[in-house]
Amino acid sequence: PVVPVAPLYGTGSLVRTTGSTHDDRGLITKDPAATLRLNRRLLDKVMDHRAELERLRLDLQPDATTLLVSFGISARAMEAAARLGRQSGRRVSTAVVQSLWPVPERGLIAAAASARRVVVGELNPGLYVREVERIFRDREVISLSRIDGQILDPEQFLELCL
Repeated sequence: PVVPVAPLYGTGSLVRTTGSTHDDRGLITKDPAATLRLNRRLLDKVMDHRAELERLRLDLQPDATTLLVSFGISARAMEAAARLGRQSGRRVSTAVVQSLWPVPERGLIAAAASARRVVVGELNPGLYVREVERIFRDREVISLSRIDGQILDPEQFLELCL
């Protein structure tokens, strides 16, 4: 079943918004069967519309040997590194992930068409690189992560470009 459009706030309808699981009447439930049904329906809804939800900003260089992948504030350092790398003759493409989930697999695969190496820059202990490794089992995937409260800088990305 399709999830109905929520009623508008302030139109006289009772509107409940919580992170709890609700049954078909909109009442909070802890019933495992009802919870499973709701969560399966929500997951299916996301997966059915993943092409609409996935966001990836690409800056591709023909025959790039390295694909840099990042998101959030780290993407700025990554893009600066790509500009510097290209000025020095390195062949590098970038992918700014704007929707972490669902993972934009098709876009990342297309972006890495010629890349031998994929570098994932992130400000955590390397959580997103796991998703990228799952996609690119046939390529070298390198984690560039920081958890010391500092941001990544372009030179850190640049050091990992072929």
